[in-house]
Amino acid sequence: MLGPVKALYSMKYYVSRMNKSGWKALWFSLYLFLITAVCIVLITYISGKPVANGIIDKFAYYTPVIQVQNGTITVNNNQTLLIEPKELNGYNIVFDTGRTEPVYPTQLAQANTLFLITGKTIYFNYQDRFQATDVPANANVLITPQIILQNKDNIGNIVLYTLIGIMVVAQLLKIPFMIAIAFLTAAIINGFIHSSVSAGKLLKLACYVQAPVTLIYILNYASPFKIPFVIILYVIIFGIYSQMAIARYTPEEEAAQPLEMKPEEPAEDKPEAKPENGENAQEESPLPEDKEDSNDTEDKK
Repeated sequence: MLGPVKALYSMKYYVSRMNKSGWKALWFSLYLFLITAVCIVLITYISGKPVANGIIDKFAYYTPVIQVQNGTITVNNNQTLLIEPKELNGYNIVFDTGRTEPVYPTQLAQANTLFLITGKTIYFNYQDRFQATDVPANANVLITPQIILQNKDNIGNIVLYTLIGIMVVAQLLKIPFMIAIAFLTAAIINGFIHSSVSAGKLLKLACYVQAPVTLIYILNYASPFKIPFVIILYVIIFGIYSQMAIARYTPEEEAAQPLEMKPEEPAEDKPEAKPENGENAQEESPLPEDKEDSNDTEDKK
């Protein structure tokens, strides 16, 4: 459970994980995904709820009374209505439910029209993308600003859950892409420092170095100030952690092999050094003065 925390600071953890099975590395990647998904849900719901409510309020302000009966749209008694919200940056929405002439993409592009709603069809045009959607023949709907505001919470939840779902799916699809980048980075470093780490262990390392990158992603997602070119920061983190882990890596066989201890040789009994004869003679022989004293005593007798 504390693996992602250890992966932030412990190179010993990386070295031990590289000697484990590949299934544990895969489970670690999925575990990081679950942590990221929970954070996305909480951050999006807490910070996105006020934003969604503000968007719905503006949408209700610009929305006219729209009635759909048996697949036919009616707005303002089939009179042409032009809506130009400032939030659309120069684009506009046109209701022309009495129109029967065909609509061409060039017409919408020249008028900067994002949506054109006729009696039977809804046209969409943005950056050379043109799409026409026919209203179902059995559709019967009444849309008014009052109805939108009364259901603001439900509409906001639908918008938020849709956005959360898109973010979570995108994060899931990003996992193999990020692992591939980390693997290539580790492989380049492994060759540059002339290490003997195998490709399989580098792939497992690529799964575990996702932990610090996941932390950066969550902080960047929660912060109002986004890190520019964050993918470059990810590659730098991959490189730093991979280099330190590869430099400290020891193959499992060598790590498991006990050190051979050589038995100590018994110390040989060395004979005590005998003093030299000259020294003993000097110590034992009496001094010349002693000899003279002995001769004097004999003369007196």
